[in-house]
Amino acid sequence: MKKRSAIILAGGKNTRMGINKAFLKVNQTKIIDYQVDTLRSLCDEVIIVTNKPEDFEYLGVSLIEDLIKDRGPLSGIYSGLSVATSPYALVMACDMPYLDRKLIEFMFKECSGYDAVVPVSYRHLQPLHAIYSKNCLKPIIASVENLTLKVSSFYNQVSVRYISETEIKNFVNPERAFFNINTPDDLRLYLQRFSN
Repeated sequence: MKKRSAIILAGGKNTRMGINKAFLKVNQTKIIDYQVDTLRSLCDEVIIVTNKPEDFEYLGVSLIEDLIKDRGPLSGIYSGLSVATSPYALVMACDMPYLDRKLIEFMFKECSGYDAVVPVSYRHLQPLHAIYSKNCLKPIIASVENLTLKVSSFYNQVSVRYISETEIKNFVNPERAFFNINTPDDLRLYLQRFSN
């Protein structure tokens, strides 16, 4: 099996939630603890990109600060990919409380011949639940330097395998797979719909 990396982006300002979203609890478990445990079983290394590495030291994973500050998730992806020891890395937002192992395995299997593997759900790209290769580094840094910070801004410069909603539904409900928690209302909604 080829080596795999996982990158969790935990550098946001959390303004809408008021507290660090990574440490919200779902079913008595912090989201970040759940993500790290799940990704350790799927990948050879887990990297957290954060501007407060001291908060995450207890997890025993690789920690890196943004190499370029205040440039949003695109800078986080660049920072994580820069230190990843694998040619491909799954990139995940820290506020996603559910990871589907079978979907992630499928995405890694689809990497061959592509620079990125990106799910599409309800006609929306899911760039923070996607796989990127190191071939993306140059176009990403060009976008960051040009202040073109939309995560998908560089997709037209690389080869992308889009995972269709039909394919996603073979593994998981897309709404659950890509649910992210930005506000207290989002947390309540997730718990109402999906919590066991």
